[in-house]
Amino acid sequence: MLRRMLTAARDVSVADWFSRSARDWGTVHSMVPPVFEAWARVFHPASLYERGRLGDPAPTDGREVSWSEVAAANGRTMHGAAEWGQLTGSWRIEEQECLWNREPETGQTPGRQALRLASILAAHTGTSDECFFAVWEGWGEGFSGAIHLFTEGTTEAEKERAIEEWEDEQEELAQWGRWVRSAPIFRVPSRGYHLLRGPLADIGGFYGAGRNAPSIWWPEDRAWCVGSDVDLMTTYVGGSAEAIEAIVGDPDLEALEIPAGQDVTWEADTVNPSVGPPS
Repeated sequence: MLRRMLTAARDVSVADWFSRSARDWGTVHSMVPPVFEAWARVFHPASLYERGRLGDPAPTDGREVSWSEVAAANGRTMHGAAEWGQLTGSWRIEEQECLWNREPETGQTPGRQALRLASILAAHTGTSDECFFAVWEGWGEGFSGAIHLFTEGTTEAEKERAIEEWEDEQEELAQWGRWVRSAPIFRVPSRGYHLLRGPLADIGGFYGAGRNAPSIWWPEDRAWCVGSDVDLMTTYVGGSAEAIEAIVGDPDLEALEIPAGQDVTWEADTVNPSVGPPS
């Protein structure tokens, strides 16, 4: 099982700075403490998959679709407090033909975006080899669901081997989940997190099949903080003005600078027509 340099934190007091500063749910500061110079919001992309491949979880099989594209197609305005339901016209829309057919990932930063953020932020900390990763305690054990379909002519031996490999993956995933849940927990209003530590470069270790990524991560020198939430389709970053400028200006991310204390609820978007709360 790939853990590389990741370990359970020995002492959750290293998260006291976060716990003391975090605000009640409702603003960016429930995920990123109000101690930074600037903040950015990173928008998780939607996807457009070929017909017949919508159930395939591999992100390389589809094209990423930005929130800006969706806003333009629907005659809406893209801005830092935009909400997905307002841009599409309804929280109940499951796809828009030829535009997107999988909505943005909810609950954690998508893998490609997390790796890109880590690459950018490595240049804005002096302790990239010592970082902390907070995994929400509410995630289940994890399960990489599968329906075993075989083409005509597949031998019984080939079928058995494929099923055995899948079962091995499930056991590895279960071991990973048990290991994460063995890490100590620190708490903020409305949330508790298992705390792990390791080098920033190991953020990719959280993105194996079926694994749950950290909701919050920061370096030991607290030069920046990345935060997402189980209920949100976007990720927030606090850091120096230079770090936020680098994120917002990166062509591989859709990100906008936002003000301190920005609302993160469905009511945040006061520019586009309201469609009410998510159902």
